[in-house]
Amino acid sequence: MLPLFTAYLTPDDYGINAILASVTYVLGSIFSLGFGSIIGILYFENDSPNQRPTTLWTSVLLLSVSALLMTLVTIIYASELSTLIFRTPIYANLLIITSAATAFNIISTPFSFHYQFEQKATAYTAISLVSAFLYISLTVVMVSVLRMGIFGWVAATLLGQGISLILYAVPVMSQVPFRLRAQIAKSLLRLGLPLVPSFVFLFILLQSNRFFLERISGLDTVGIYAIGSSLGMTINMVIQGFTRAWFPYFLSFTDKQNEAKRLFSRITTYFVVFGGILTLCFFLFARPVVLIMTAPAFHEAYSVIGWVALAQFFTGLFNLLIPSMYFAQQVRVQTPIQAAASIVLVLACLVLIPLLGAMGAALALVAGTLTMCILTYLWNQAHPTYFQVKYEVDRIIKFSIGFLVLACFTLIPREFTIAADIVFGLIGLFAISAISYLLIDVDEKIQLANLLRRYILNRLAPPI
Repeated sequence: MLPLFTAYLTPDDYGINAILASVTYVLGSIFSLGFGSIIGILYFENDSPNQRPTTLWTSVLLLSVSALLMTLVTIIYASELSTLIFRTPIYANLLIITSAATAFNIISTPFSFHYQFEQKATAYTAISLVSAFLYISLTVVMVSVLRMGIFGWVAATLLGQGISLILYAVPVMSQVPFRLRAQIAKSLLRLGLPLVPSFVFLFILLQSNRFFLERISGLDTVGIYAIGSSLGMTINMVIQGFTRAWFPYFLSFTDKQNEAKRLFSRITTYFVVFGGILTLCFFLFARPVVLIMTAPAFHEAYSVIGWVALAQFFTGLFNLLIPSMYFAQQVRVQTPIQAAASIVLVLACLVLIPLLGAMGAALALVAGTLTMCILTYLWNQAHPTYFQVKYEVDRIIKFSIGFLVLACFTLIPREFTIAADIVFGLIGLFAISAISYLLIDVDEKIQLANLLRRYILNRLAPPI
């Protein structure tokens, strides 16, 4: 949709939307009460027939109250918040609409978790796809047909979140008996509220670079960063899909941790290799994609894409490192780790943004998320009573060196044609694939060869 949207929206419009997206993140972090990380713990706490519906509906009620409070506060102080964030009160209405959209998203969280926890993958995927299609359609109509500009984009987000809530909630309301329990409410708040500071630090880590960029370089630079960030963030279709599957999967090993040690190690290695190859593609093909998909005013956004994708890769890796904390019921340890990573990001922003602009903001994001992974790994290793995974550090380091060398090659200034840039990317993709193949052991090569052979035979087999 970028060719269409960049024709109707300016870099300043994209900058405003990027800041509003950050507002959504911080509001969601605070008013979701930390439930996103702990609903699963109570949901699977015991096999009582009432445990799951009680956890679901109690969390829905608490989040509805929280979301209503958030929206009312935003309405009352909209002008003041707009002046604080944008240095002008004229975007107060956009903040109110954004708050309402965030409220719908918060309330829909327990419903969407129900589909994941109950392994209703088909229904979850169908609802997600329908919601995404309707949101995109609404945005196209409001921005390009009705010419409503940034207001149309934000209004489409509100309508899209409302429709998504309805699609998730209605089937659950007819299938899951309504149950409430005060003890579950207390447990949700007791476990969730201590995580709110962690999510605030996570906001600083993942979103605050946009505010620094706006203050130092202006809304137009934020708009260019937002284009590159939105393209880099498309890797989250894979990363977040993996993460959503990973949480209920690793929690299922709570009572059989010995079985998980080697399995989790191998999963981490494969995530690094295959996720790393995917991430490198965002470096290799960033320039031709931006030249094809955006108006000339946005072409510099290509320098941001790979770094944003790498930061999202590190957030996925972080989620692979946290089972030890969950098994030890020490999830609160994430808060000081994310606080330290946030400090690294802020310092990196102050140093890199004045020097490199939008790319400096992206590099600061990488520095923060990498710090979060390193500190989590070191914390786990420093606590021998935790569930310990013997990661394949040697293979991971070797792959990482190859990745960094190839990623740095993409930073070399060049004036290639689009076709030449695509060839350049294909050469880099072949190189990282060759490095990955050299790192896998004999058994893995045999398994890979058998998998490819079966795939080819299935493709060549005549239809029955």
